[in-house]
Amino acid sequence: MNDIHPMALFRYSVLGPLLSRAQLQRGELKATLQELATRHYDIPGSRNSRLSEKTIEAWSYAWLRGRDRGIGAQSAFGPGTVEDRPGNSRGDPGGQA
Repeated sequence: MNDIHPMALFRYSVLGPLLSRAQLQRGELKATLQELATRHYDIPGSRNSRLSEKTIEAWSYAWLRGRDRGIGAQSAFGPGTVEDRPGNSRGDPGGQA
């Protein structure tokens, strides 16, 4: 079995409430993003404990794009995603804004 990057597992755990639904009702995405952004997290490699709605939303769309191409969480959320690249203006592996 391949080892899964800790950040991929973390992102998947954050997105669980969104990814587990077959379909979202009108306004449900925004409400869920807001609720997820109020939580405190133990973010691998980061001193921050909060995530912005925008970050969580970007992760959810990255997951959906990856799923549509037939790739899993490791490829969609592993090292090399936009938030993790050197020179990222946020400079935070957790993607905190």
